[in-house]
Amino acid sequence: MEHRLHKKNMALLAALQGVLAPVALSIPAVAAAQQVASREDSPISVPPGDLAETLRRIGEASGHSVTYDPDAVKGMMSPGVKKAHSLRAAILEAVRGHDLAIRVEDDGSFVIFQPIAAGPSDIIVTAQRDEAETNYRVNKTTTSDRSGGTLRSLPQNTAVVSDKLMRDQQAQSVTEALRNVAGVASFANNGTGLTSATVRGFEVTPLRNGTGPTASGGNPSAGIEPTANIERIEVLKGPAAILAGQSNIGGTINVVTKKPTADPLLVLSGEYQSRDSFKGTIDASNALVPSKVLSARIVAEVQGADRSYGGSIGRKEKFLSPSLRYKKSGSDFTIGLTTSEQREAIPFWTIINTVPDSATPVGGLISRDRYVVGRKSASISANSTRLYGDFTQAVTPWLDLVARGEHYTQTVDQIPINVIDTLDYGKLLAFNSHALDKTRGDSVDGYGRFQFSTFGIKHTLVTGYNYTRTNIRHFDAPSTMVEVDFLDPTATIAEPEPVLPNPSYIIGFRENAVYAQELLEYGPVHLSLGIRRTWFVSTAFLDGFGDTEPAKAVSTVPAFGLVVDLSPSVSVFGNYSKGYIPTTEVSFTGEKLPDIRSTNKEIGVKADLFDKRASLVVSLFDTRQNNLLIPDPAHPGYAISIIGGRRARGIDGTLTGQLLRGLNANLTYSYTKYDYANASAAAAAGSVYIPGQPAHKYNAFLSYDPQNAFVGGAIGLSGYSRTYAQVGLPGYRIPGGSQVDGNVYFKKGGARLNIGVKNLLDKRLYQATSNPLFVPIADGRTITATLSYRFF
Repeated sequence: MEHRLHKKNMALLAALQGVLAPVALSIPAVAAAQQVASREDSPISVPPGDLAETLRRIGEASGHSVTYDPDAVKGMMSPGVKKAHSLRAAILEAVRGHDLAIRVEDDGSFVIFQPIAAGPSDIIVTAQRDEAETNYRVNKTTTSDRSGGTLRSLPQNTAVVSDKLMRDQQAQSVTEALRNVAGVASFANNGTGLTSATVRGFEVTPLRNGTGPTASGGNPSAGIEPTANIERIEVLKGPAAILAGQSNIGGTINVVTKKPTADPLLVLSGEYQSRDSFKGTIDASNALVPSKVLSARIVAEVQGADRSYGGSIGRKEKFLSPSLRYKKSGSDFTIGLTTSEQREAIPFWTIINTVPDSATPVGGLISRDRYVVGRKSASISANSTRLYGDFTQAVTPWLDLVARGEHYTQTVDQIPINVIDTLDYGKLLAFNSHALDKTRGDSVDGYGRFQFSTFGIKHTLVTGYNYTRTNIRHFDAPSTMVEVDFLDPTATIAEPEPVLPNPSYIIGFRENAVYAQELLEYGPVHLSLGIRRTWFVSTAFLDGFGDTEPAKAVSTVPAFGLVVDLSPSVSVFGNYSKGYIPTTEVSFTGEKLPDIRSTNKEIGVKADLFDKRASLVVSLFDTRQNNLLIPDPAHPGYAISIIGGRRARGIDGTLTGQLLRGLNANLTYSYTKYDYANASAAAAAGSVYIPGQPAHKYNAFLSYDPQNAFVGGAIGLSGYSRTYAQVGLPGYRIPGGSQVDGNVYFKKGGARLNIGVKNLLDKRLYQATSNPLFVPIADGRTITATLSYRFF
């Protein structure tokens, strides 16, 4: 076994060497790259003199474009620039005292001109559409990094699913969009309709705009954000406790919503999908004042479906999101409100047979036609309201203050099919239940970002405070045990009773944290350091038992990362990071079980390709837990801790962007080996397999959509290898599968028609699960037609 593992590791290293081979050819360019990087990172100093000459020398010293209106600066003198640490700071210092305006262009260059009305040295920075709304490749981070750098400067494997990619694919949900990310898996939780996402086999923290209460692993409503309001989805692979706090073992999924733009935008779209599903969307934005410093945006959507693929009730949705943005000079303030009502049916499903001498072999999936099992009303509904804000203010050329936060309320109504046992072939025992969760939460993250230089080293220092609070009130209806005839299309079960007026339990979570991060840059070397100290408190009220003793925990989590630029287009990186989940459970003997921690080690390469229109990221990783909590087989209702938890090792890579004029691509692949670090102890406790995690996962999407062509098209292929359906013996498995999708685009003026077919071959695709008595089945062939018109 050791010999085989060694050979696999050697194979992975060989694969990485193959990726790095082109890098070796570019080594002669490293010296030139270092000179460019040194010029960009060095403080800018220019003596007093003619303003036009000063601006020219600033551009020359920084390596960036600085243009100006000669008539506007004619005869003006500049006080000079002394050790400015950024191009922006240098220009502000150079024009100090003059009535000039400065505009930042899309490419990051600066234009100096005489404004119609402006204060001295105002920078006119108008809000524009984010690059994620127009490109597959995204260069800049938004709220998933506090240093303000680019994705290439982050010392970890980070993937971005852009709004442009989701629109081309006609993605209907966050879960569907995450198919584009290597190493991310989604699987169903029993029959509730809820799904969970993992990164490299471990728990993740879902955030929205970089914030989110951490109950149940993060912002509970981030995953149900309509794609019409999503600018991008950022996936940080590996623990990111410095950013996201606890419940962060495998990574972070950050949903970034759309922001107002000062450029006029009005897009109306209508969509029809198989099974009589209709959707209408409006996306409108514009400046509210002539100076364009104040803008607003509104995104609204209404959807209704007659039925689901499995024959139960169809999806319904109402969504409204107005937002307001003030952007000028060093100020960028956004506030917004979202309100939504959603209903989603549980997916079409089957079970793994466990009864011998039946029509289906033991361990086989029972094949059935599409009909409703139990009742059509089995679904999950969610109503939510969210008020949020994001504020950035440049106080001085070397200090930015940033604050973001949100307050949200959410009600989730679950009418599931909870199968708990098999009575006979096709005869199931289930809970006829009904549950309601009312959640309220607040989150605030504020920090200062300092930029300065010492001895030729450029520093970006971030220090801040993070606070989150979540309260969940859970209501249950009286539940009964019912027999479900799985193979009888006419069999029904009664509707569940309404939930009781008093909560079954109330749980609360609160986190206070302080953190510090520093990015040190010297030429081509970028070193990241971070540390976070978190104080965690949880409370609980149980109906019939009253309040329990508050549980408290304290954790200190470090992170280290290194990026080295080998050339202007290629970098190598490595990181060492920690994740943390505090536990409140006790063993049968009354002892508190140890907290769960994870460690991630990773090395990789990042490259900008095709004249920086595309990017490549490939990395080798090793993520492991220090311990694992599992049910105590000897004492039901209690848990035990296994020292040495799960481990995931593998490789993943992503190529995304424009390969040729009009040809865009998003290509991903990941291989992950999952096991238990202490396999014998895990097996003795009944944990042998890691369910719901495919070893191989791939996705390829190619679209050809020239700007001025009348017709374009796209083809997609995604797939995954087989997975285990349970942690213990006998190790039932779900087969792997692959799906082919296709799209045809027609464009004329502002009109665009996107006709897509998902699961083109109409294959029956069984999806990952952790319960052999609930195996979701993906929708069959589905046709979607989206007609949109952009007025401006």
